[in-house]
Amino acid sequence: MNTLENTKNQFQTRIGTVLVTGATGFIGHNLVRQLVKQGHRVFALVRKTSNVNLLKELGVSLIYGDITDSESLNKVLGRKIDIIFHCAALVDNTDKNKLYKINVEGTRNICNLALGLKVERMVYISSVAVVSGNLEVP
Repeated sequence: MNTLENTKNQFQTRIGTVLVTGATGFIGHNLVRQLVKQGHRVFALVRKTSNVNLLKELGVSLIYGDITDSESLNKVLGRKIDIIFHCAALVDNTDKNKLYKINVEGTRNICNLALGLKVERMVYISSVAVVSGNLEVP
């Protein structure tokens, strides 16, 4: 077996239980599908207003919360999460305050959650769609 295959197999077996933010978005949903397909236990942090039908069909465990509300993230504490995949973001840059609250403060909340859970790894996933920053709003 080549080195790439060895690395891939080691990563797959080490992922374990994951938490995915942004699981109802394009990137997040496709990530969740692959994780479930590989046999990992997946929790998805979703807002109460999110359409979760596709996630339910995949057998994903839903946790209702909001990355901008650190209190709502307490629902995750006490669970055994090995890795967090953080895909949640706002791509509409018409409201700079909202953009900052979600993309900066929300990400900070997820980083603090990762510290509280003592996760092995946190993976931040983004796309070119969120690149709209300047010196005031990254």
